Amino acid sequence: MENFNEVLKQYTEEVWKTVEQYLPEEEGHQRTVLEAMNYSMRAGGKRLRPLFLREVYRMFGGQGREEEPFMAAIEMIHTFSLVHDDLPCMDNDRLRRGLPTTWAEYGEDMAVLAGDALYGYAFETASKASI
Repeated sequence: MENFNEVLKQYTEEVWKTVEQYLPEEEGHQRTVLEAMNYSMRAGGKRLRPLFLREVYRMFGGQGREEEPFMAAIEMIHTFSLVHDDLPCMDNDRLRRGLPTTWAEYGEDMAVLAGDALYGYAFETASKASI
């Protein structure tokens, strides 16, 4: 079982490096919401959804990197759902994976905006795929 955990950790790190390339730059007038988006994305996790996406792509003969924007997009959509689920009007969670939730760190208003922005940015990211 220890070997499985090591392999999963290695895959998780590899997937995260791929996803992280697609995070928005934290600059401009909207810097705070971009920071909140990236904070949410960097909260950790196993990154199973993008990992499964990559492996299915490979299983069906994919050999390039065309799937990478979709990997990032699916993780953004998942993270959006977590950000909104943690809000006071929903589950009212203050911690996720041992860290303050987005609303606890940035305020409820910024968390709503960050979640919404992640959802929209996911589709923009997916549209960058060259297939």
